Amino acid sequence: MYFPTSDDWEAWPAGDLGFDPSGLAEAIVFHRAHETPWRPGFITASGRYIGVADEPESSGVLGPVRPRGGPNGLVVRGGRIAAKWASLVAEHGRRAVGVGAPVELLGARGGQ
Repeated sequence: MYFPTSDDWEAWPAGDLGFDPSGLAEAIVFHRAHETPWRPGFITASGRYIGVADEPESSGVLGPVRPRGGPNGLVVRGGRIAAKWASLVAEHGRRAVGVGAPVELLGARGGQ
């Protein structure tokens, strides 16, 4: 049995992990095409934060709320990465890794 450490996960080809690579690619494309309808900044048309929009008017958000990025994902089986994708937003002086990254179906062990 394989147990990855918190900072070192093996990446294997999707097929080696029992996935149909073309089917997995289609599922990822579907996921990226069906973004949540929530606004990126989590603020409703009425100007209230989504998390408290159904709460009393006196409720509010504690602390800053940063806009979210687009759909991101990771497919893992048996502790090994089969696919990953990201649509991150770079802002607030932070470096976003994988901005607009395409789907990466791993084709060789170790992601090589």
